[in-house]
Amino acid sequence: MVRTLVPVEVLEGESVAPGIIDLLAPAEVVLLGYHRIPEQTTPGQARMSFEDQATEKLEETAEAFTDAGAAVETRLVFTHDAEQTFERVATETESDAVVHCNPMMATDDLFVALHGQVAAERIGSVVAALVDGRDIDVSLAEITGPEADTLNLLERAERALVEGGVEPDRITTETVRTETPIKTIVERARGMDAIVLGERAPSWQEMVFGDFEDRVAEASLGAVLVVRSPTDPADGDGPQ
Repeated sequence: MVRTLVPVEVLEGESVAPGIIDLLAPAEVVLLGYHRIPEQTTPGQARMSFEDQATEKLEETAEAFTDAGAAVETRLVFTHDAEQTFERVATETESDAVVHCNPMMATDDLFVALHGQVAAERIGSVVAALVDGRDIDVSLAEITGPEADTLNLLERAERALVEGGVEPDRITTETVRTETPIKTIVERARGMDAIVLGERAPSWQEMVFGDFEDRVAEASLGAVLVVRSPTDPADGDGPQ
């Protein structure tokens, strides 16, 4: 079963859209309620002041996931560095994917963007575990440079989807050549319910401008699910 980390900024009014809850119904959900605190405030001080309020909000969201059929584990953290906390908790819980909670009202189609050196088989297996047996269409696209060779990602991801139980007629594939991958992914995902990406090793540009996945999520109108890289880079298998 897929395990997915869902961070929610509970004291800032952030909520989880109905489409995300529906998409993750077959999954194990690690619901991470978090609150960013100033440097001069300790997590213990923040917990004393806000724990009850934050726990109430977190439990409301957890109940929605449980009602949808997901198995839910909750955690509450008060942190100075949210992104570092997400990575730590994702590693501790061995989460297969992390969700960026943008709006998502339905669960009819997913846009899976394969860009860079990503574990295509793992991405396909994670997506298959979420959509197998459901009326959800999957659009696979390998996003590459204008002159770059393809990395054979489409075939590998499609094979993993089919082996995971997704009907072939629900899968479409395409190769897209572009100099602006983030813009292209966001534009081609318009009309889709969510984007699925694979985690990549950061490039020097990302050291300056931010992680590729975060920049897609910031530009996207819909939810973004990032499939984490396997612990062993040679392991392309998805969850069992």
